[in-house]
Amino acid sequence: MLYNTLLFIHSFWRWLAFLLPLVVLQRSSRAVIVRAPYAPVDRKLILAVTIVLDVQLLLGLALWAGVSPLGLQSFSSTPHLMKNPVLRYWAVEHGALMVLAIGAFHGLSASAKKLTDDRAKHKRVVMACAVVVILVLVNMPWPGRPYGRSLLPNM
Repeated sequence: MLYNTLLFIHSFWRWLAFLLPLVVLQRSSRAVIVRAPYAPVDRKLILAVTIVLDVQLLLGLALWAGVSPLGLQSFSSTPHLMKNPVLRYWAVEHGALMVLAIGAFHGLSASAKKLTDDRAKHKRVVMACAVVVILVLVNMPWPGRPYGRSLLPNM
């Protein structure tokens, strides 16, 4: 029951974790081109992306470390883990790449705060959101892959 609930929330929340950085990427890209100031709404959007990504990470870690049979429990079959693409994806690849995406976002967005030039801040936010969008696109369990999931959470 807990597994299904966490999986549903994680599967739903992934769209926020993909679409919100995409919106911020578009907004900051436009701001770089038109040389728009870095406004308070930009800081709030970065905070919103940070919260969404951190919640998604916590949900994923709860699944991986606690309740999912495809997470940490997969390491009990370590000799076969890396030979099985589905187990390898869920136990190692998915989490590692998503942690990398979120870590890169945190580092780049934190460094943007230290910049004084508004255009440079927007450029750094573009980099931060582009990393997230690209890594999430590449690493999402799309339907049709051996480890794929449906686009919408099963209700």
